[in-house]
Amino acid sequence: MEKLLAAGADPNRVSADRDAKNEWTKQMTYNATPLETAIVTYTAEQKVKLLLRHGADPNRKGSRAGSMLIEALSVREGDADVLVKPLGDAGMPMNDPALLKIAMERNQPKLIEALLTHGADPNVSIFDAHSQKLLPLVSIASLRGDVELLKVLLAAGAVPDEGWRKSGYSGAKGEALRYLVERFRIPELIGSPDINLLVTSPGRVTTARIAEASADPNPPELVSWLLANGEKIQLPIVDESRAYQWSIMRKGEGGEPIRMKLDFSSDAPVPELRWGDLIVCESLSKTGNHVEFRTGLPDDLVGSLRERISFPIKVVIEGKTREITVKGSRVVFDPTKNEVPLLPVQQIAGLLWQPPLVDYMPEVGISVTRGGWPDIHFSYRSVEAGNFQLKAGDQVQLELSDGMRQGLVRYSRQLVSVRLEGYPFNRNLGAYMDGKSFEPSIPSLIQALVDIQLPQNSAWANLAGSSTLEPVVLASPELFFGRYSLFPHPDLSRIRILRTAGDGSEKRIEVDLTKSILAATDALTLQEARKSDTMLQAGDVVEIPVLEDKLDTPWKGYSPRDRITEVQRGGNSFSQAAVAAIFLRNGDAIRLGVKPLVVPGPPRSSAPGLPPSR
Repeated sequence: MEKLLAAGADPNRVSADRDAKNEWTKQMTYNATPLETAIVTYTAEQKVKLLLRHGADPNRKGSRAGSMLIEALSVREGDADVLVKPLGDAGMPMNDPALLKIAMERNQPKLIEALLTHGADPNVSIFDAHSQKLLPLVSIASLRGDVELLKVLLAAGAVPDEGWRKSGYSGAKGEALRYLVERFRIPELIGSPDINLLVTSPGRVTTARIAEASADPNPPELVSWLLANGEKIQLPIVDESRAYQWSIMRKGEGGEPIRMKLDFSSDAPVPELRWGDLIVCESLSKTGNHVEFRTGLPDDLVGSLRERISFPIKVVIEGKTREITVKGSRVVFDPTKNEVPLLPVQQIAGLLWQPPLVDYMPEVGISVTRGGWPDIHFSYRSVEAGNFQLKAGDQVQLELSDGMRQGLVRYSRQLVSVRLEGYPFNRNLGAYMDGKSFEPSIPSLIQALVDIQLPQNSAWANLAGSSTLEPVVLASPELFFGRYSLFPHPDLSRIRILRTAGDGSEKRIEVDLTKSILAATDALTLQEARKSDTMLQAGDVVEIPVLEDKLDTPWKGYSPRDRITEVQRGGNSFSQAAVAAIFLRNGDAIRLGVKPLVVPGPPRSSAPGLPPSR
């Protein structure tokens, strides 16, 4: 062929030969130039280059070069791209979607790159056999998880479809999804004036705006925001794993994205948010064999976030101001410490006030003063007060009407109040609901001492026998302990019972239980233990001092020596205090056991004008 061309043979002569030996050869040669026929031969590369070098024109009128190339790419293995370069350099168009369709179906990245280099449209859509849909090339590459092919397409000018981008690149897999997010979605979001959240998992990306710059001049604090809104965030569970990498992304000085990885379980500080920041939550599982979604943060993450919360507030009750630190690491309230657990304002106010009718307070108001805000007012029992979270520097004030104060005094005369002298602990005992009727039941002194050591709700009993606090407890301690307050280090040698006589005079009864405790042995009988007990009356106020020299040590509950509080229940005097597991955490002590039986006393009606206690 080279000699013929050198001798002047026309490389663009169209064959009119209809006498080919077989049908395929006739189809490939009739009405075709030598170049067009050469494209489909086994030695195509050398022949094509030779013919082009001697003036063969792949773009002649009526040229079959395009269809011949499609035929060649359909059957040729491996290096089909070697045909595309010389033909493309000679000006042959490569924009027939069929060429890219063949290259995609045969998964030949070099051929795809060669076609794109010589004019193929990277944004063309072709039929995808796997999804049975007409899809853009970038979508097909992403559904395959082929990040290298995706990079080739994007470098050639491919742009993801806007609808697909808004869907979070639905169906994209593995590294391809990650690349799309970093290439497109992240720059879009960190260019926003607001603060956004982006959650990624194998095959799915979701975004949400967490704060609008136009609504508040100050960006939110990330840890507090996650705790307040975490129950609304939908996170992936990938192959049963809830492990995530959290990051903050923002623009650097040169406009480039900067990623700051976060470890909430460490002592490292969490950077303050800025407007335009992007919070990224990324599943650490790369396989994605099974992905499901669940609303809410993992318990261990919530526990780590709570550990980071510590801020000051002021609380004003009945004209007295107390400076308090809200600490997320505190599980229960210790009245001897100026700290409260992380709770809504309603529960914090209740812990520091501890009224006898905590569940029925329609006439009590709560006001919150916050810098830069108008005062916020709630009804004590409102849903809003039950959800409102405080911030550093807030001042909380309880607002009681005179009628409510008088009603509380009347009501307390039907109960027994146990108080920790000098500290905000006031537990009212003796009220219960029997069917639809209200009946007070008055405990004995030892019953009261046992009862005040146990939480008033029942969920905590599920923890009996535990030696550590599980993540679910650390994430939501209020669900297990409610408004529980510790009664730490009581001085059982100086108990005072204040009793109002019929004539209105006050009688003081001094009780020392320590002698009976020291004298108690394993052989102590119920009858002998009763002799050390004191029967209480409605209206009694039991005041118990604390052992001040013990307050620096965690309270572990009554010791085994306090056997007098552990006598098996019987008769009408005693209830059983189970020998309980004790565990400590950050100074908190929890006593687990069985809530004691309260023996009903004589029926009494509720105070006039006040609803019965639950």
